[in-house]
Amino acid sequence: NAAAVPLPVLDYDANPFFTFAAAFVGLVGVYSYLYPLSTNIRAIAQEKEQRVKQGMFIMGLLPMSLYVAWLITCVVSALVTALLITIEMKLTYTQYVDFALLLVINALFAGTTVGFAFMASTLFSKARIAAIVGPLLLFACTVPALTVSRSSPLVVQVMLSLMSPVAYSWGMDIV
Repeated sequence: NAAAVPLPVLDYDANPFFTFAAAFVGLVGVYSYLYPLSTNIRAIAQEKEQRVKQGMFIMGLLPMSLYVAWLITCVVSALVTALLITIEMKLTYTQYVDFALLLVINALFAGTTVGFAFMASTLFSKARIAAIVGPLLLFACTVPALTVSRSSPLVVQVMLSLMSPVAYSWGMDIV
């Protein structure tokens, strides 16, 4: 039996390090959002701790104006973070993945971290504790992405994917 192959054919090159490290790309991506998440949670909790919101309401600020200002501030910082992470990923280990796809995945996850920061800030009254425990909560939400097998039932995978760090981690593993 003979086979014909068009020449020249590039030789197959597999890097064992990247093969091993591919399982941790999603985890590294989640960890890159820990510091921005911590600063957002700390800032929101610090405003609560210093009672700035009550002072602004007394001076006549509408509650919706304050909430929209916080939303814009957090979303802009999250999108800048997503853009920087996307550029870093594109220049290093995901150079063959479309930039727009990486940006969409990172921007969507950055948006969920904003919602997570708002949700987590309600749990804390002290800014320092919020800045420490908030990223730990995000890490705790990431643990199922590492512990649950991909061969587990589809219902389990779908339920776990409702946690955005799990969905992001698994999505980045696919990319």
